[in-house]
Amino acid sequence: LHDALPISDLERQELIGWASAAAYESGDFATTAKLTETLPELRPYDLALLACCYGELNRHADAMQLAARLGASTAETHDAATLAARLIECLNLFALGRKHEAGAVHAALRGDEAYAASPLFGFVLRFTELVIDFPNCTADVLASVKRFQLSGLKKSAAYSQLAGAMHFAYAGQIEPARQLVAAARQGLQPYVRDQQIILNNTAVVDLLSNKPDLAQCIEQLSSALFTVGDDFSRLTLHNNRLICFALAGDLVRAKHTVDVIDRILAAPGFGNRDIFVTVGFNVWRFYTQNGQPEKAARYKSLALAVGLDNGCYSSYWKVRFGLASAAEPKFDFLLGLDYHPDYLSHWLIDLEGLDALKAKRGQ
Repeated sequence: LHDALPISDLERQELIGWASAAAYESGDFATTAKLTETLPELRPYDLALLACCYGELNRHADAMQLAARLGASTAETHDAATLAARLIECLNLFALGRKHEAGAVHAALRGDEAYAASPLFGFVLRFTELVIDFPNCTADVLASVKRFQLSGLKKSAAYSQLAGAMHFAYAGQIEPARQLVAAARQGLQPYVRDQQIILNNTAVVDLLSNKPDLAQCIEQLSSALFTVGDDFSRLTLHNNRLICFALAGDLVRAKHTVDVIDRILAAPGFGNRDIFVTVGFNVWRFYTQNGQPEKAARYKSLALAVGLDNGCYSSYWKVRFGLASAAEPKFDFLLGLDYHPDYLSHWLIDLEGLDALKAKRGQ
């Protein structure tokens, strides 16, 4: 890739494109960004790719600036570039904790029939889970599976299956959830990246079952930690490991896990704080059940400081924290559990989707 290599500008551009795509597929967003930034001209595909990388690297302002450039790069109102730009905007607003603004962008895309024929519309359907709570998002997430399959985006369909499985599991439909996870695992088996989503969500479905195999869940979650590079995923995995250790009565490893959770909470590399409620509840529950109310109180305060009315599952969490006596019936299954396992999802436009911008302009 050095200028001294005896290759033409076109060959150099193609080589950078190949290398950046390979890095993006493996989840190496820093390398993808570094390579893409060397291009003398950023075409719509390059703008979208770089914006997605910036979002994953917590450079959200830069990501939204590039999204604006991407949207302005076309004179068409409803083409793939415009839709990709708005999706990137939605994702980064959500990552910054600006959920209501993300919801407004998503609602505009979801309600615009002119976008419905785009191969990228499957991402609109999957990202419904960002802004609309379970189970009201479930139909869209499952519909995204079919939409991706019809568009030939097999990997994208598998990521939606992983998400859909979690919404089934949260409703107590364990066997359909397991079937979706198994289908997704088969579809993603040849690929390196996002193994943590498969491993985590497999463990979560088991934790939500009547007789979870705690040793197997711990092994899966521990393996997932070797494949993860972001704080949000890391916090989710440790949240679920804490549940496993607590249910197994392994207080030493449970308390060590709380120490790791504390370090992440002290300086999280993400903006959205909904997960603080989940983690705060589980640690509060753990210390309460083990006779340490003073330690427990700190984590309840942490969760309530987020503002239960501003996040997911408001009525559910109010019951969980003893602030209300009843929640909607849709939460009956989850309310019967000692703890609350959390899932991971693929909130990113993957390479298959970004390729739609290439095809549009023959790039």
